[in-house]
Parts: sequence; structure tokens; C-alpha cells
Amino acid sequence: MGIATVLKGKGQGVASVQPDSRVSAIVDLLVQRRIGAVLVLEDGRPVGIVSERDIVRCLAVKGGAVMDLE
Repeated sequence: MGIATVLKGKGQGVASVQPDSRVSAIVDLLVQRRIGAVLVLEDGRPVGIVSERDIVRCLAVKGGAVMDLE
């Protein structure tokens, strides 16, 4: 199986969130879409990205309270 075949099955939609999205909402989106990262958009322009790894690191440092952060 080639890369083109894998990418063809992934679809075209890009998941995104607003800069003020709660971490818990981002986690829900990652789980629902079965993805590892989301693009952060402000006024339709990319300003960042949040990955599963980012969230896990924050949980390790700040504990469960991180889920309520924006």
C-alpha cells in the first residue's frame, strides 16, 4: 500500500478550533474524529496547532485541572 492510497482514505476535512476553545472540547474533537492534532484558527487564519502530545504534557505538569483551561 502506497502513501497515496493511505491519504486517499483520510478525507479532505481539516479539524480546527478557536484560540479560546477549552482543552476538554479539543480532546472531545480528537476522540470523535480519531485524529492526533487540530489546527487553531483565528479569523480563518492558522495561528497554531494542538496535538495529543501537547495535552498529555500539560496533564503531566498541571494535572486534571488542565481540562478546564482555554
